[in-house]
Amino acid sequence: DLSITEAAIGAGYWLSPEFRVGLSWRMVHVGGKFSTVRYTGSTLAEVDVDNISATRFNAWKLGLQYEEPAHRWGLGLALRTSISFTASGDTSGRYETNSAGSATTSLGTGTTEIRNTFPLQVSIGGWTRATELLRVFWQYDFTNYSKDAALELNGSVGATPMTNVPQNWKNMNVLRLGAEYTRFFLPLRFGYSYTSQV
Repeated sequence: DLSITEAAIGAGYWLSPEFRVGLSWRMVHVGGKFSTVRYTGSTLAEVDVDNISATRFNAWKLGLQYEEPAHRWGLGLALRTSISFTASGDTSGRYETNSAGSATTSLGTGTTEIRNTFPLQVSIGGWTRATELLRVFWQYDFTNYSKDAALELNGSVGATPMTNVPQNWKNMNVLRLGAEYTRFFLPLRFGYSYTSQV
């Protein structure tokens, strides 16, 4: 149960009738809790990490837009910077063996530091007027999730040191296609989106 809250303040500037630029400063907060289990030989251990909290203020997003002077097509680019965070959390845990009649035993409590990255994202998209009544839109997003090889945990639960949680994520690719038809009193819009598995 991890949540990410982001707030941003930004500004845009019209450099020319065709070209616009925007920049925002982002605040990112992560909070929540999670559990992880580990089986070693004949012992099954469960560790809970609670009260996770971290706030960072060093994230940015840049946007650029261009529209052809005759208003037949447009192009946009957005760049979201990556942001690494180290969050603190409280730990507790328990373990039991697979022998008959084994009781659950507490591992104790402790604290940990959790390190991870909200990755870089690049988006490029555009539109073109196929006819006077039909506009076609497209967009491609790339997010560098492969940077998150593991959720790094430094600390302990009781006398037991924490170990990293493997992620081994893949990069995310998103493709969006759309169209708008304005022949009728209400515009008709169609869209399709594909997102690769991370």
